[in-house]
Amino acid sequence: VTWSNGWSLEHEAKQREDLKIFIHKCHNNGIKVMAYIGAQNIFWENMFVDFPISFDIAKKYPSGMPVTYWYSPYRFQARLDHPEWIKYQKKRVGLAIDAGIDAFFFDNPFSGREEPIEPAVYFFDEIQKFIKFEKKRPDIFISSNFGLSPKVQKMNQQFEFVFNEFGRQPGLYKGVWNCENIKKVK
Repeated sequence: VTWSNGWSLEHEAKQREDLKIFIHKCHNNGIKVMAYIGAQNIFWENMFVDFPISFDIAKKYPSGMPVTYWYSPYRFQARLDHPEWIKYQKKRVGLAIDAGIDAFFFDNPFSGREEPIEPAVYFFDEIQKFIKFEKKRPDIFISSNFGLSPKVQKMNQQFEFVFNEFGRQPGLYKGVWNCENIKKVK
């Protein structure tokens, strides 16, 4: 389920209430539920209003303008190692755990080949400690999707499941099964 794309907690409140009901129904039918969270997405249209420090948390170009994500004029990138960002994301994660989530998928934890990996490693270390020790839920596993290259190995070691989303999705295409992403899973 999409727990948070990166809109403010206030903006996503109704969605979280609806998801609590859905998660409960899934569990009643023996279905586990994974929460999608945008690791570094800041959708400025409401984040800058509802969480004003998010402007300071955003990565900046030398000009002082926030760095966009994949050229989207609506989505900026957070500095993953910023203490206020980690605190905000822990709140999102905690609300998901309280709603009954069984696993997490953090999307877009790393945005560029030239970017250092250490902020993402620190971020996920803090999130793992929060989930497993503060919320006392060691049964919850965490996943992400930035591939299996040696550069991201240090980050990937923090996850129970890693895959590479680059390439065609598994499925049946014109009568032929495509399983190429299967070999990109760790």
